[in-house]
Amino acid sequence: MGRLEDQCKISADMPHRSLPSLIQDHGIKILVLTHVFFWTLIPALTQHNAPLDVAEGFAWGREWQWGYYKHPPLQSWLLEITRTIFGTSGIGYFGLAALCGGVALWAVYKTAALLTDKTTALIAAALTQSILYFTFLSPEFNPNTLQLMLWALAAYAFAGALILKTTRYWIALGVIFAAGFYAKYFMAVCGVSFVLFMLVHKESRRWLLRPQPYLASLICALLCTPHLIWLVQYHYLPFTYAANRLVHTTGLLKSALAALTFAGAQILALLPPILLGAVLSYPYQTAKNVHQSLIRWLAFAPLALSVVPSLISGQGLRSMWGVPIVTFVPLWLVTHFRVHTLRIRSFVFAWSWLFFLVLFSYAGNQMFAADLGFKPSRGHYPGQEMAQFFSKLWQEKTDKPLSYVVGDEWEACNVAIYSPMQPRPHVWIYGTDSVSPWIHEADVLRLGAVIVWNGEESKPPAWVDVFVSRFPGTEIQPVHRFKNIPLGSAILLPQP
Repeated sequence: MGRLEDQCKISADMPHRSLPSLIQDHGIKILVLTHVFFWTLIPALTQHNAPLDVAEGFAWGREWQWGYYKHPPLQSWLLEITRTIFGTSGIGYFGLAALCGGVALWAVYKTAALLTDKTTALIAAALTQSILYFTFLSPEFNPNTLQLMLWALAAYAFAGALILKTTRYWIALGVIFAAGFYAKYFMAVCGVSFVLFMLVHKESRRWLLRPQPYLASLICALLCTPHLIWLVQYHYLPFTYAANRLVHTTGLLKSALAALTFAGAQILALLPPILLGAVLSYPYQTAKNVHQSLIRWLAFAPLALSVVPSLISGQGLRSMWGVPIVTFVPLWLVTHFRVHTLRIRSFVFAWSWLFFLVLFSYAGNQMFAADLGFKPSRGHYPGQEMAQFFSKLWQEKTDKPLSYVVGDEWEACNVAIYSPMQPRPHVWIYGTDSVSPWIHEADVLRLGAVIVWNGEESKPPAWVDVFVSRFPGTEIQPVHRFKNIPLGSAILLPQP
């Protein structure tokens, strides 16, 4: 790869003047700020209860552990930080999700600017923003959303390291990968794809004989050491959870169907940028780019590295695990097919129309779907009402603060995070030490707890029976309904 200024020529059929001057000069700033503003504000105004992963992350973040039984800790740490600033307001956690998307768009733009030109880079970033993982499926801040940002940043650092040949990009790559592993282990797919590119691509192979890639690996390993120690101490809990989440299949046909289902979900998420790209590129002509091999690799290698092992092993992947892997497909679209300047204004109009259509569709779903007879989303859950009810019930029985809520990842987390008591209660998931190892039975017995579960069944679930047998003083309460949602409960008063 030669010098950037020698290789990245602006295409003759796409002069800068093909974009309006305001967009041309400040396009990426406008794009990022527009995305962050609207995808923070609209969900915060229309969805009044925290999503599942956010509620669970709030409960974990209260504990400041180096890991949790489902995931590494970064998502929970960030949620706890925002909670100290915004409380349980949606501005905090929806803002985090939108900010991850905005930073990812900036990273796509910077990567594309290295590999093509600034006009193409801006169009690629705009196309990327229309991927469903950046829009309708984006507001729930979870490890997938966090990884969306870190994956794009890693690609930018990797491209910068190969093209600009400066050590700082390798150092940044090591730090970003460490942050990625603190978000979700699926980040390993990104790392494997980079290593394979250096092995396959002749010119990049020379880097394997230089110290910079190994420096990046060392930095990543050192930063991950506290979490690795935690993994050993707690018997690799997140790996057990991930293995249980795989879609186990038997036979070649079922394995192929599971792999195709995962791939199909990613193609479905890409439909908006594909349609918008069609507006730009018709009539279709292929284009050439000096860095096309790297662009193609960033776009498709992660998908192949996800689907092929799944097909071979018979372990199907969850569709949402693919959130970060298609981020650079729009960049491939605008560099593989020639963009026609006469269609750019039509593209800007179509993109704006689609942006607000999806935004208002999301708002309409949150505001009117339940009233129209559709199944209510978790955004309609009466978490605050439940928390107030059990806080009052607890205070009627004892003057001690409520320190523990026992239950599953949804009911118990809602009661805890919306509790008016300060400090807010700890969550003991299912009352088992294996998933909440920071909870001590003696403390629960001494301070007492509220136990909650879904009350739709005629009798409490099995884990409640186990809890009652361990704590004989537990008093089962009548089932109470919150907006037609039955919730079973029990009280364990503080014991001397």
